[in-house]
Amino acid sequence: MVINNIRLYPGTPLTEKILRERLIDPAQDLLYPTYFNPPPRDNLRHELTAFCMRRGAESYLEYAGNGQKNWNKDAHSAP
Repeated sequence: MVINNIRLYPGTPLTEKILRERLIDPAQDLLYPTYFNPPPRDNLRHELTAFCMRRGAESYLEYAGNGQKNWNKDAHSAP
């Protein structure tokens, strides 16, 4: 399962609405990739990752930057 945040682009109606509602800092540089996950689900991706890892499911967090499996699962485990 993959859950992604919403990518915000300058000048789009969605981004303008989010800015008007002050859900992100108006000074945010939107030319740099900016992602948004609306409340109350803003932590859902991390919560699901932690849930799956606690139950032994593989996660993108288990792999080192070189694509090799990181066998030290405790380094990324959620409490």
